[in-house]
Amino acid sequence: MKKLLIVLFWLVLTYLVAIYVHWFLSFLTPLIFIPWLKLDLLRSLLLGFLVIFIVWFSAAVILNLRNTGVLAEMISGLVNVSSPLLLLATGFIGGFGGALTSWLAYVMSTPYKLVDSSRNDVID
Repeated sequence: MKKLLIVLFWLVLTYLVAIYVHWFLSFLTPLIFIPWLKLDLLRSLLLGFLVIFIVWFSAAVILNLRNTGVLAEMISGLVNVSSPLLLLATGFIGGFGGALTSWLAYVMSTPYKLVDSSRNDVID
């Protein structure tokens, strides 16, 4: 339950940062939340992808609804893709960046141990 509240707080904070500060800074929120949640690598990647995907996809849908789909239709005409697929692609691009940042946060928060290759020992 505690982790679910942290993830919801992460979603809200990422959305606020993406809308009111700058969209690029939304990629920095996994650097705060992944070490706080203390998840393994796969869950960190999936959660980072999912949170940023939801934020970017919802922002693209809101922007699309605000301008009655004119911008999405114009861009989809340039790249020969349907408008809903373009909105999903926006979410996937953001999700990929969120997964990369989550991976970076996981690597930075994991303790580094030296391994002596001649003895196969872990050196603390």
